[in-house]
Amino acid sequence: QLVEFRLAIEEINKNPSLLPNVTLGYHIYDSCGHALKTVRSILQILSGTKEPVPNYSCGRKRNIAGFIGDLTSETTMISAQILSLFGFSQVSFGASDPSLSDRVAFPYFFRTLQSFHGSALAISKLLKHFGWTWVGIIGLNDGDMADEPQVLTDYLSRDGICVEFTINYNRYLTHLTEGNRIVKIIRTSTTHIIIVCGKSIKAIALVYGIRYFMQDKTFILSPSALVIGNNDMLTAATSDDILIFEPYPVYPRETHEIIEFINRTHPSKDPNDTLLENIMSKVCKCLSKDPHKNKVYHFFSVMNYTECDGKKTTECLSTIISSLLAALSPNVHLAVNIMSQAIHEMHTSLREQSPERDREAHRYQYQIPRSQCTDSCQPGYRKAVNPGAQPCCYGCLPCSEGEISNRT
Repeated sequence: QLVEFRLAIEEINKNPSLLPNVTLGYHIYDSCGHALKTVRSILQILSGTKEPVPNYSCGRKRNIAGFIGDLTSETTMISAQILSLFGFSQVSFGASDPSLSDRVAFPYFFRTLQSFHGSALAISKLLKHFGWTWVGIIGLNDGDMADEPQVLTDYLSRDGICVEFTINYNRYLTHLTEGNRIVKIIRTSTTHIIIVCGKSIKAIALVYGIRYFMQDKTFILSPSALVIGNNDMLTAATSDDILIFEPYPVYPRETHEIIEFINRTHPSKDPNDTLLENIMSKVCKCLSKDPHKNKVYHFFSVMNYTECDGKKTTECLSTIISSLLAALSPNVHLAVNIMSQAIHEMHTSLREQSPERDREAHRYQYQIPRSQCTDSCQPGYRKAVNPGAQPCCYGCLPCSEGEISNRT
């Protein structure tokens, strides 16, 4: 999402017909899928300080146009509740919780991903078309979208489709013994169609692992299950026994501009981008110049991190390009474009309503306009006060004998 977001911003800023004389800037914060981190990040942006100060904007003049994100429904709902209080627009590229469609609760929230109701209806119609009336459901839930299996079951029942089993899988709560029980349920089931819905960071890895033990099962992955995952693993897992409900990309993924941009996305070309450096280090297993980061890498990773020379970096970069091309999300690009188009139309509307628009001074052809209660007294006359009248409304009387008027 980071690469796609930066690419979309760069395209907009290079387009002279969109937001002329306006350059879009941005702040990127990683919620890490955590509720408290989400709240802190939102308040940091609003207050403009490292330490958030609720209800205060402590920075210099800052024109916050809106917010894009988040990926999961859980963190998106938290941010939407805060931003609605301040009237900030928000466009999510991954939240599919149906409750976010409530315009009363979330008047400023929009998304580029349809709610799960649309996906559930499409899956149900597909099953009915092929006569698959006996299915199983795996609901992936990392604290997000726990009700998707129930929503799907409701749609399936309307089309006369029966559910043999429903499994709720949470990578945080599911222990090894529970995992073995889940595998046993799937293996001993009589259905040949298993639907995977919900969201989990390990969604694709789970399907990738199970399918090798159960060659007689066909998996159907909902769009929400693809929002988070290892897309390079998805490419390897794609075969005749996996059906994927993937939204049609609004924008082409492998264009010359996208590949060129990804090639430019490299820590050596942008040494101040620490997030990009972290991504490169993780993918390429390269040691950082920061010794503290290297300690973290060695502590959490079972892989050995080494010094990367030019050859290894080049080889790794080609791997990253392939991974990024597979992972590019049209929903991110669309979210940025929706926000920028709204800003553009707002600027255009303000120009059209401006009092300076099409203003043209009226050209008097003959003389300067005059606006006086009484014409100026002619030479040889003087002002005479009219009782009860404004000072500007006076009379003119002839000067006394032996006197002249030296001004009008």
